[in-house]
Amino acid sequence: MNKNTGKSVWTFSAESARKVGHPAPFPVQLPYRLMQLYTYKDDVVLDPFCGSGSAFVAAVKADRHFVGYDIDPNYVKMSEKRIGEAREQKLARIVNVPPLPDGELGYALVRDGIESYDLEPV
Repeated sequence: MNKNTGKSVWTFSAESARKVGHPAPFPVQLPYRLMQLYTYKDDVVLDPFCGSGSAFVAAVKADRHFVGYDIDPNYVKMSEKRIGEAREQKLARIVNVPPLPDGELGYALVRDGIESYDLEPV
């Protein structure tokens, strides 16, 4: 665990929106520290709004499995690219998820090692 994880105030550098290609990326260190505190190695982390993929990059670094989705297929592709850069391991698959209650489609990223999942709109 990072020596700063247990502190009550965390400080870390911001992600560059221009570099990442997303209007509001958050630092990978934020979800990484939370994963260190609240999950165990090989746990599954869900990110229902994957955006730029910061949580997925953190999950790769923390040895967690991950499932996530976004209504924008471009953000899903962006997340896939960032994961590939974080670890030279290709995602198992990008899949469609059931339509959301408002009719919008979603797309999911599923890491190797997750055999199945059941995403039901809420």
